[in-house]
Parts: sequence; C-alpha cells; structure tokens
Amino acid sequence: MIHGGMKLELLNIEGNEVIHVAATVVVPVLYCGVLLWAGKGRTPGKRLLKIRVVSLAHRRITFWHAVERALGYGAAALELGFGFVQFFIHPYRRCAQDRLAETIVVTERSYQALQQKLSQQQVANDSLECPPHSEGYAPAQQA
Repeated sequence: MIHGGMKLELLNIEGNEVIHVAATVVVPVLYCGVLLWAGKGRTPGKRLLKIRVVSLAHRRITFWHAVERALGYGAAALELGFGFVQFFIHPYRRCAQDRLAETIVVTERSYQALQQKLSQQQVANDSLECPPHSEGYAPAQQA
C-alpha cells in the first residue's frame, strides 16, 4: 500500500531508494542488454576488440539472452569476482554471464568463417533437394 507520498509500507522502501535501485541495476542491465542485442552480439567495446557474443542455443542472440548476459555480470560480481576468474579455468573460456545466458565470446574472424561455412552448407543443401516433377517421377504418397 502507498502511504504518505512515495513510501511503500509493505516493503518499507522510500521513493528515492526505488530510483537508486533503478539507476544502479535496471538501467545498466537494459543498457548493456539492448546494446548487445541491437549490435547483433557486439557492444561498442566488443566491436573495438573485434570480438562478438554468440548464442549457443539460437542462430542470433535474442533480446532475452542479451538481458540474461547483462544480469550475469552482476552474478559474477556477487561471487566476489570468481565469476570473472572462471575465464581462466573453464575449458571454453566462459564466465558466469556466458554460462547463465548460454553464450560464448568468439573473435570476429572465427565468426565470419563460421558464417561463410554455414552459408556454403545451405547452398549445398538447397542443391540436394528433390528434382522437379517430370514424367515417370512422382514423390511417394503418404497414406
């Protein structure tokens, strides 16, 4: 219930505390998440370093994966920084935010090579499709 302006009686939170939480948690998470999602896995810093975040579950990083990854930075910091140290321990160099969001950081060159390989496979798969219908050829009928 709201009593006396902006004070929430049930949680005992002042209005300026809500603004403080929003400014220190919500805004940075959305900012990092939106930048990562809109940049297709690249924030300005990642673009400068020629690296990219790639989803392990989807072809392109989704908005939710980007926000989860941004939240993962907080999780890594809450572990007293051990979430970031995992970069040196994990065999695929994945930190806490990567494991949380099912992502991995790759170099731009390896990403481009993978995209080229996938497009070549798509062209090969397209050429293996069924030939057009002709005399004497009919696809199997399903019952």
